[in-house]
Amino acid sequence: MPAFVERRGGPKCRHRPALDAGDPTPDTRAEGVQPMTVEWGYAVRELAASRDFDDEVKRATAALVADRCSNPLCRALTSGPTNDRTKSLTVGVTAPISAMRPEGHRYDATLSDAERHDQSNAIWLCYTCARQVNYDVARFPADLLRSWKKKAGDTGGE
Repeated sequence: MPAFVERRGGPKCRHRPALDAGDPTPDTRAEGVQPMTVEWGYAVRELAASRDFDDEVKRATAALVADRCSNPLCRALTSGPTNDRTKSLTVGVTAPISAMRPEGHRYDATLSDAERHDQSNAIWLCYTCARQVNYDVARFPADLLRSWKKKAGDTGGE
């Protein structure tokens, strides 16, 4: 499934499809859909810059799912080429399943500090899904994220 689909008026991200003339307004189109804002962009940047996992865990988590988002309804490719052949563009993030700190979402006090920073507590997601998972805890409980991770790891890049 391509990351961008061609629609009237040019390419659009498949997470936010273009509205046709007869479509309802963005506010009534779907429950819970919020428009992108500057704050949304800052939150995504903070997720990407997170130092909760070391680079080895991040690379292993991405490789486990063949650089695709672990959300089974998304599976977006999260890396691609750049003009510099020695580098690649990454639009994915290693998100914690259980929060690293007690004030975080889905914090599990039974995990040790080492378990919180281990690959078993990490899931690879695209920025869009990471943002949703990070802020909508009721919709994305830890057990659901673990099932996504298992399913995505079992299927790899498919």
